[in-house]
Amino acid sequence: MSGDPDYFLDWTLRKMAKDPGCLSEEALAAYRAAFRRPEVRHAMMQDYRAGATVDHEHDLADRAAGRVLDCPVLVLWEQGRFEGPETPLTIWQDWATQVEGRAIPGGHLQPEEQPDAVLDAVGPFLAQHLS
Repeated sequence: MSGDPDYFLDWTLRKMAKDPGCLSEEALAAYRAAFRRPEVRHAMMQDYRAGATVDHEHDLADRAAGRVLDCPVLVLWEQGRFEGPETPLTIWQDWATQVEGRAIPGGHLQPEEQPDAVLDAVGPFLAQHLS
């Protein structure tokens, strides 16, 4: 990654987006500028490392103690990725007391690929829970 951060990032973004053309040059420039910084790459890898190790241990401890999130949670996911009875919505309902959400067309980069759909979900959610 450090040998050619732009190549790695561009390859990754192409794999994450269903429509890589949705990324503006301005957005790509900002992503690249951040990813060129060694501390940013390090932090990203630490996040993935934690997800595979200590986060799982913490989840198990929370589950054993009966702890769940007691705040409203909005879950948005890639349409077509979860076709069975278990969806991100049903998964999060086990972890929080108040969960809503829906699938959105596009890939992993939802704000870039489907900004209107994201805003249509986030705006009412925030308005409902601002009080």
